[in-house]
Amino acid sequence: MFPRYSGSEKAADSLRLCRETVWQDGPGETLVQALGQRVWLTGHGDISLLDLSTCTFNTAEGSDA
Repeated sequence: MFPRYSGSEKAADSLRLCRETVWQDGPGETLVQALGQRVWLTGHGDISLLDLSTCTFNTAEGSDA
């Protein structure tokens, strides 16, 4: 997984270097676009991919995923 949102390579240094995340209104009423450090929004707060030491995804038993 890439720690930076697509399009950030053309943004300010702090966004290109994943030092911050900026949320921008996108086209339409509900679309939001992010630049900079990729984060997951959870019920426990925002989690940066750069702050993760391990990440485990649950898969169905017996699946080949």
